[in-house]
Amino acid sequence: MKKSTWYPTALFVVMCVGLVVTLHLCLRLDMTPIYAVKPRNTNTKNESRNFDDTKNTGANKTEFPSQSIGELLIREEKDLTSEYTRECNIGSLADLEDSKPRVQLDPERILYPALLWGPNNQLEGFKESILVAIKLNRTLVIPHFFPQHNDRSGPRIHLVSAFNRIDVKKLSEFVSVISMEQMRKHCNSSFDIAFQNRPRWCEAVKEAQIDTGMEILNVTKLNGYNGNFTMTKHGPKCWQPKISALPESVDHHTKHNTNKLKEIFNTTARCAVFLFPFLSLSVTTIGGYRPVEYSEEINIRNITMTESIADASKALLLAAIEHATGRPPYIVKIVERFLREVVNSTFYVAVHWRFDPEMMNSVCKQKSGFCKSEPTPLEVAKCIASVQGQVSESHKQKIPVYIAAPPTIDAFIDKVKFYLENPQELTNTSQSNTTSNATTVKSPDVARVFTARDMRLFLDQRYPPKVCPDIRPTPNELLSLLEMEIGQKSRSFLYSSGSTWSAMILRLRPPKLFPFDRSTMHMIIKQRKKEKR
Repeated sequence: MKKSTWYPTALFVVMCVGLVVTLHLCLRLDMTPIYAVKPRNTNTKNESRNFDDTKNTGANKTEFPSQSIGELLIREEKDLTSEYTRECNIGSLADLEDSKPRVQLDPERILYPALLWGPNNQLEGFKESILVAIKLNRTLVIPHFFPQHNDRSGPRIHLVSAFNRIDVKKLSEFVSVISMEQMRKHCNSSFDIAFQNRPRWCEAVKEAQIDTGMEILNVTKLNGYNGNFTMTKHGPKCWQPKISALPESVDHHTKHNTNKLKEIFNTTARCAVFLFPFLSLSVTTIGGYRPVEYSEEINIRNITMTESIADASKALLLAAIEHATGRPPYIVKIVERFLREVVNSTFYVAVHWRFDPEMMNSVCKQKSGFCKSEPTPLEVAKCIASVQGQVSESHKQKIPVYIAAPPTIDAFIDKVKFYLENPQELTNTSQSNTTSNATTVKSPDVARVFTARDMRLFLDQRYPPKVCPDIRPTPNELLSLLEMEIGQKSRSFLYSSGSTWSAMILRLRPPKLFPFDRSTMHMIIKQRKKEKR
């Protein structure tokens, strides 16, 4: 009898305790911060979506204060998932299935570009490969890209997806493309012939063979093609590649004439590999400016079609290629959010200060006036403030500044930021030990200055690694693409002469459209000459 009375009572107590624990866990789950959210499966095809934030006016929407990046709010899992993770889906090959290219290329003959060196060198080489594919009427294979060799900002990786470098969907709407898997199937995992433009050592060819899963070294020579791959040295476990090569010989100064590509690469072989393109043609998208009339893609779409592409001028063809190889859509969307929610303006000055010790050593071999003494934070701040004042006066509002620079000189940039946000210090020509940590009172009309620190914090808050892993081949790779997009969208771009990073942005900003663009190096040289008088 005692046993039967005790048992129901104990069972009731246990059930109550279980209910309390369950309710507690549910409340805890509702408050889980974004850092604990499991990443979504990004292997599925993108769903239809709308990025027009003027339509997202729900009660949970949070506006970022422009005054303090440190006060960014952490969103709940359900809010972050519904609004932000759609923007960090990099895309997949499935997204290309419905693409209809304006320029239809021969599906039987393909061209694979084996890229080399740093990210911007690879991008330039890829653009050159698109031009070659069009001129030779060969379907282009979407290649592997590679991380910066000395990037230690994340786990060591060997390959980077094309979806992390360019807008692959837009490219597929311009020219015919196939995947590497389709290439291996079409070509029976072997290239037939190599197109070359510079001598390289055979280890580089071996790496291209491994990366593609396509035979290169031991391909039997084609009848009538006697050219060999031009090598710089032989490794201990490598030999002269047997594959036929066109042209028959090259040197380190070879530049293929774009008007004679059909003669230079005269072959009907189905599967060609373009080995290590970079500055390999008589035209380039590094240096100079894109013509103003080709600045808007809508102006060139109808004149870059299959029927008309053969008659397109080199300038028109390069412009079409540049429009088709823009940055990935997620990069564009993240920058739009950062400008709207953090900078709180689309009118700003962007600065690329590339002059870390490595760059200074390279520049100073030319013995320019820039190198007589190392530039100081005060000199850089004065140059920026000068252009900032001109742009502010032109637009009748105080213009904020974004400074992009290598992470190795963060302390230098902090001092530049201090001077810009405390303009009274700009008149003090003596170099004190003042740093950005000094206690000062900023004038209310002083525009904000933003740096990579602000962008990194924004990314960690809004697009944390656990939620958006695929947008980060490495943290530095993501940051570099975002800052290039910021530079391209700016009202004034202060660039670093001699930097490929700057040159690729400058190419898209003809002076007629962007009259406030300046070289920081030339401004400092001019400023020093003026102070000597």
